[in-house]
Amino acid sequence: KVQGYLKLSTESLHFGTFAPGEAKEIVLTVTAPDAHPISVTSVKSSVPDVVATLKTLQDGHSYEVHCAVSPAKTTGRLNGKLIIETNDPNEARRELSMIGFVKS
Repeated sequence: KVQGYLKLSTESLHFGTFAPGEAKEIVLTVTAPDAHPISVTSVKSSVPDVVATLKTLQDGHSYEVHCAVSPAKTTGRLNGKLIIETNDPNEARRELSMIGFVKS
């Protein structure tokens, strides 16, 4: 597999164990080197209770992905993927594991 130039601040997202209604958010930094600009075209969560939003800091070079657990999540496990899609032909998609547990 050919790796792209995308750099992530972490390779997995761990929300830990937390109480229902507790605000939980992880911010992931995504960067590309100046010599190889890459656009992040979309981000999505495979976990229905986690919302992923993209913030462009510098187009082609620097982004933040905010992953927030819905306060409506009452109990149970969070287990799935954060999916990042780019315009990089060598790495059009990157998936990171996402885990956590809401304990009543």
